[in-house]
Amino acid sequence: MIRKAMSVLGVENSRQVIKIGDTPVDLLEGRNAECAYTLAVTNGTHTRAELEFLDNDGLLGSLSDLPEWLLDHNLTGR
Repeated sequence: MIRKAMSVLGVENSRQVIKIGDTPVDLLEGRNAECAYTLAVTNGTHTRAELEFLDNDGLLGSLSDLPEWLLDHNLTGR
């Protein structure tokens, strides 16, 4: 699905993609696609406790936490 979205948007390098999801499968998908970052939101179908032990680059309380995460990682494009 990530590769399909990349194709539609004209993105060729998965290292330019941040995958965000709320399930273990989402985290695995991001890793398998070799995305630059794979994040999970913990207000979806799975809790922080269910997601924190899985391979990830960060856990967000909600998607509204993304701008702060981007700032903290110097990824705002400024």
